[in-house]
Amino acid sequence: MLGKRLGPQQYYGGVERYFTPPPMAAHNGAFEGRGSAQKPDAAFPAPFLHGIRKRLNFVPMLICLFIPWALFVAVFCVLSFSLHYRQPLLCWSVVLLGLLATIVCGLYAWGQHSRALFDGSAVRLSTPSWLVCLFASMVLAWVLAVAAGLENYGVNSHRYYSMADLNAYADISPDRVRGQQVMDAGVIGFAAGTKVEVERSMGFRSVGMYCVAPISLNSNSSVKMDTYDYWAVGMDCCSGYKADFHCANVNNNPRAGRWQHGGGLRLMTDEARPFFRLAVQQAEAMYKIKAAHPLFFNWVQDAPAEVESWKEASQRFFLAGIGSHFLLQVFVVVAAGLYFAKLGYS
Repeated sequence: MLGKRLGPQQYYGGVERYFTPPPMAAHNGAFEGRGSAQKPDAAFPAPFLHGIRKRLNFVPMLICLFIPWALFVAVFCVLSFSLHYRQPLLCWSVVLLGLLATIVCGLYAWGQHSRALFDGSAVRLSTPSWLVCLFASMVLAWVLAVAAGLENYGVNSHRYYSMADLNAYADISPDRVRGQQVMDAGVIGFAAGTKVEVERSMGFRSVGMYCVAPISLNSNSSVKMDTYDYWAVGMDCCSGYKADFHCANVNNNPRAGRWQHGGGLRLMTDEARPFFRLAVQQAEAMYKIKAAHPLFFNWVQDAPAEVESWKEASQRFFLAGIGSHFLLQVFVVVAAGLYFAKLGYS
């Protein structure tokens, strides 16, 4: 007897099923269909029968795991380290190349998904779904890599490479060596007896308080030098209206600034330099001193170790970033796999 095709609502897993209508058996001289309950036949599909689960393809899962992560690592790396500092054009070319690859992936995924929808094939939709997941993961990876790379470069790497390009000087006497003679200084070790003259400190307020204090070799603060070209600086560590400079390592570490204990680190922040100059001008007017060519330094205990710590911080940030993104990508792929598996039921 010819089988009867089920309606579209009774397709299971994309496979057409057929059944043979059961014979109408008589019960007490009457057909079952005339008022008595009909016994379901095994040929009828049960109303809660599970559909066929789609098998997950592990190849696109691995692609979705490693391709976005590789994109993140590449973009994060070129933005974080020396390529960004020494060859910025090449660095941003690599970043834009990663963006181009992401756009190409998105266009390909859109084309395949539209084609599958046009064909009406439920089976063919599985591959475009992984392509969409790959595209979304690449977009997320590129955005996170750019944000993290710029953050790492701005906080750690840039000042490290800027300081490494400058010279280091030892045993500098503030009363003998003028600021013009050490314009290329990154790290300076001052001569024994050098101190920060808190008595001639000053602050300039502009949103924050920009604090400065002259660095001198005089044991007697009442004796003025010809010019004060070396200044210790800090943010929000003075009141601005009296001599109370208490920035890092000034009062609690008298050995800071000397070469055997480090020295002064050149201020590398261009945005803050004009405000520190205004504070120096206020100090000149207040204390009747002269600063022919002021240079600004952070007063530290161990300058070489401080500079090296910036490099180590940049490397730690990078390793933590690529590890965190890998875990994030694993979560995304697993979640997408579970979602696609759930869609496998009819």
